[in-house]
Amino acid sequence: MSSIITSTTARRGFLGRIAAAAAAVGLSGGVPSTLSAETASPDPALDAWLGKIKGKHKMVFDVTEPNNGFGVIWPRIYMNTMQATYPGESVTPVVILRHSGIPLGMNDALWAKYPLGETFKINE
Repeated sequence: MSSIITSTTARRGFLGRIAAAAAAVGLSGGVPSTLSAETASPDPALDAWLGKIKGKHKMVFDVTEPNNGFGVIWPRIYMNTMQATYPGESVTPVVILRHSGIPLGMNDALWAKYPLGETFKINE
């Protein structure tokens, strides 16, 4: 076996100390108050929108590519799994369509009017 693999270096000890310090900060609540969930957003419109999202179990799906429709399939799978695991509890998925995933949210009239299939390289 190579001596490089078996040798212990100061670098490994340093990385271990960094990891331990990061864990200690995380466990001690050393997160800045600006990152805590209790801090209100400076945008009241955003707070109002987030307040409309109900459900005990929430999940955000960020869809940046059409990916054969999986961007809209995964939220249904999440809902089915959560309802089977936690029957009777409310589940709310939120789907964010951006970049090349935007066409998934467009209706048939837009698809008929504009060449979205060619633009986004989507066949069906």
